[in-house]
This record gives sequence, C-alpha cells and structure tokens, in this order.
Amino acid sequence: METLSIGVDLGGTNARAAAVGADGRIRAQARERIANDRRPESVVAAVARLIATVAGREAGTGAALPPIGVGVAGQVRLGSGVVARGPNLGWSEVDLGSLLAAAVGRPVSVFNDVEAIAWGEARFGAARGCADVLVVFAGTGIGAGIISQGRIVRGGSGVAAEIGHLKVVPHGLPCGCGGRGCLEAYAGGENLSRRLRQAAQGGWPELLEAAGGNEAAIHPGLADRLAREGDPRAVEIMGAAADHLGLTLANAATLINPSRLVMGGTVWLHCPWLARRAEEKMRSFILPVAGEALSLANSQLGDEAGILGAAALAREGAPSF
Repeated sequence: METLSIGVDLGGTNARAAAVGADGRIRAQARERIANDRRPESVVAAVARLIATVAGREAGTGAALPPIGVGVAGQVRLGSGVVARGPNLGWSEVDLGSLLAAAVGRPVSVFNDVEAIAWGEARFGAARGCADVLVVFAGTGIGAGIISQGRIVRGGSGVAAEIGHLKVVPHGLPCGCGGRGCLEAYAGGENLSRRLRQAAQGGWPELLEAAGGNEAAIHPGLADRLAREGDPRAVEIMGAAADHLGLTLANAATLINPSRLVMGGTVWLHCPWLARRAEEKMRSFILPVAGEALSLANSQLGDEAGILGAAALAREGAPSF
C-alpha cells in the first residue's frame, strides 16, 4: 500500500490540503475559504474538515490518518506548533499544533509557510538535488527558507529565515511586524501596492489609466509595466523596491553561501523589470566567491510548493538544526 502524508497550506484567505505520495504527486486535494472568519477555532475546524476530506478520498472513512504537516504564514516557535505571530490571520501566540491535533486525533507538525515551500522546491522542484539552498518568496509579504547541507535552518527560536524583516532603511517606513525600515515595508506586495495607490492619489494619471480608472485595482505588476516603458515615477518606486531586495539578497547569499537561490511570489514572478534589476543589484554586491557558486531559478512548483513541502516534512521527520 502506498505511503501517503497530508500537507496543508494555511494562508490568510484560503486553506488547502492534499494527500501526497512519496514521489511528490498529489493524490487528492481540497480547499476552503477562511477569510470571513479567521478565529483560531474556526480555522482549525475548517482545516480538520479538509484533512478528513483528502484522507477519506484516499484511505476510506475511518482509516487512520497519515502524517500531517501544516505550513502557515507566520512566525512559528521552534518545536512547539505555536504561531507566535501570524499577521495574515490576525493571530498572536496561537497553539495551532495542539488545537489541530485535538481536532483530528493525531499529532500535527507546524512549519512556517516559506520553510515548507523551500523544502518542497528542494525535494521536488527548482532546487532538487541541491544541498545548500535559499528560497525567497516576494509576494504579499516577503519570506524565506534556508536549507544547509540538506537540513532546514531554523535557529534558536525558529525564525532564522525572516528575511522580510531585515532592515534596509534605519528608522524607515513602518512594517506590520511592529518595526520600521524592514525589507517587507518597501518591497512586499501589500505595502508596495499601498504606496503606489498613494502616489496615484497625488497625481499619477498613467498608473490610474493602467488600472482602468479603478484605484483599488492598482498593483505592482502595473507599475512594473510602466517602468519597462520608462515612466519616471514607476522607475523611482519600483527601482527602490528592486534595489532594497537585491541588496538584501546579496547580503543573505554572502552570509549563507547557497548554491541555488529560488525566487517566487507574485511580486517577483509578475514584475520582470523589478526582478531583473534586483538580480543585477544582487550580482553587483555579493561577495564574488559566493556569487561564483550561486545559480538563480524561479520557483517550479507554484502554489503547490507549500503543500508538497509540508507533506514531505511530516513524512520525513523535518530534518533541521
């Protein structure tokens, strides 16, 4: 009988679960919207339903559940399953591991979402076969996962890869983490979109026209297109975001010395002008010897990376240090 595990991707809008084989192929999957009620008890109930659904499709009602791994957008305390801070969910100090284990009747492993994405890309995607990997996703926020010698680097409290909260401007723009000057405040999709809307309100008809006259529809991809066309406001704002991201990547790669950098997330994948400028900035500032060993690749697994990684981590026992 095939050995399966269940991976869960828990974001601020949707929860998804899948039964996954050891080969990384999804055997069954389900999704539920949670944006309307993000209370921990409601989210746990939704995730438990999804787990029962995908397990039932594969194993039959009443069968013992396979190993379960959950990737959640937030800071997860090392070895505890506690989400110390989950801004997308509005959570603080939520013991997701214990709550979900009680709901499904077996232990559950909880990981940071980009940590799970990193493991998915390392096992089945753009970093397959690489022992030293840095995975960075620039989307709504900015997160990372570090794999060194085939093991996830978690650090003393489990937040070793919080690259989005490295400071790029001392005492700069406020960030959702409570600090100021974080990379995420300048290059994260949510904050970048807000800054673009503010610029449009101040008089930027080209951007408003690109959004069809709908200010709420403004997003970084539109500004990236304008930057490619040479619009000076777009070049200024998107260029600053790209430069902050590129310099941070250079510093991270110099410190960690990965052989593969995997990039993903909506800002990176939908903003080619920004991505190209950020890579150029990274290459110009990275320690040359570290740069010689580094290859950059875009994520191959897309939205499935987190689910596949969480399932694999649950099955394989989450090798880490």
